[in-house]
Amino acid sequence: MSFTTGLIYALVRAALIGVGAVAMGRCITRLLRPPVAESGPSRFIPFFLAAIFFMPTVIVGYAYSDGPWSLVRHPWLNDLLYSTLLLLKLLPIAVAALYFAPPPSIDAAACHLRRLAPPSSTMAAQRIRQAWRFFLHGPLRAITLAFVAVFLLAFTDFELASLLNSLAGREHSAFTWTIALHQAQQLNVQSTTLVAWAASAAAIEAIVIIIGLTMLLRARRGRIGQHHPQTSAGKRPRVIGWITLAFAAIAILLLPGWIILRGSVEGVASLLANFRFADELASSLYFACGATALVVAALMFLPRSLRWVIALPGLLGGIVLSMLILLAFQWPVLRELYHTPVPLVLGLTLLLLPVAVVLRGLFDAAEPGTSVHAARMLYERGDAAQHRAGRSLLWHLRGRPWLALAAIVFTLAYFELVVSVTLAPVGMSPAIVELYNQMHFGQRAVLSATVMLTMAVPVVIVVAMWGFLRVGLAEPRPDR
Repeated sequence: MSFTTGLIYALVRAALIGVGAVAMGRCITRLLRPPVAESGPSRFIPFFLAAIFFMPTVIVGYAYSDGPWSLVRHPWLNDLLYSTLLLLKLLPIAVAALYFAPPPSIDAAACHLRRLAPPSSTMAAQRIRQAWRFFLHGPLRAITLAFVAVFLLAFTDFELASLLNSLAGREHSAFTWTIALHQAQQLNVQSTTLVAWAASAAAIEAIVIIIGLTMLLRARRGRIGQHHPQTSAGKRPRVIGWITLAFAAIAILLLPGWIILRGSVEGVASLLANFRFADELASSLYFACGATALVVAALMFLPRSLRWVIALPGLLGGIVLSMLILLAFQWPVLRELYHTPVPLVLGLTLLLLPVAVVLRGLFDAAEPGTSVHAARMLYERGDAAQHRAGRSLLWHLRGRPWLALAAIVFTLAYFELVVSVTLAPVGMSPAIVELYNQMHFGQRAVLSATVMLTMAVPVVIVVAMWGFLRVGLAEPRPDR
């Protein structure tokens, strides 16, 4: 399959996945808003969505690339499996975009009044135009945010397509332009061809982003709402939302987890007896910590407008971004840094900046400014007991959101494959790259145990860091 064919397939597939994710995400979002969100089961939905989001795509591809669930010998079924898994994996992104989107200018009550307009009214006479205007200033803003976010991630997917395509060959399904670009780079194709291919994919992404921004700016006019109205989810959306969540949890969490856990039980003894994975784990931690430090520093010290500017390259996706960085470090001025960790750390930083900037914006919007100011005054001007109390308050108001942001960036950088496999220096291959290379040869007990170990390392580090900072900063100690 050629690059152009893979690009067209990926474009159509990403558009369909975006539409499906928005439709399913709207059903799930209704479960997260009052009064439905006040019920017991709905309170656990964010935890399920977070688990689906943080489940490494490589692990999902590994679970379905071999064994009884593999469909590589059935091209159309394999492509359907790939599209379904990618849709379910990106579903939390759509739900988050729909939930945190700015409130619409026109709420559900206004739309209901439009439908009740008498036939002799001007609104009824211009039915199509008025329906478009209500949609434009109503749910279109949130739908556009969700669609663009899901489209960009689905269009630039590499990990899942590569693993589901690894045993099928180029002529089979689940082949996309990202695989063609990566294979061309490994075969030392001329740089002009690589740049032309990357530019064509980047042009499609830029067109989608521009269209999305245009719709957002048009929908922003005449905004009068301040809060999302409480919606009463009907029975059908509730049922669809719960079925979608259950299916996503089974396909993305339970089934891959069971496959890996079953193999890990058999292979943990062999892994411990012949453990040779410490260098790869250390490299992953090194690169993830470096990228996290740079991202946090950019969020803390750079102005907001500049943060958005330097976050734009990350919207191109990992494969295009890493390819451009690879070509840039082949220039004579930067060639000395080509075999150093600088390209990989830079690539991880640029790729994760869009996520970090959005999270920083959400944290700033939810931050109680008056409470933070009062806690800071208590910390700076009080006595010893007030100083400790102010420190505890600042930890709860400011420290925990920043630690959560750093933990999210660290985890995403730790499991990032596309940038790592392209820019990793010789002799410092991250763990996720080694696992990815071994996954192409099928499922094995020792490999499953290594996957479990690799997944456990960032969890242990984040939990330990959270506990250490909570004990040291959160709880004020009484005087003796």
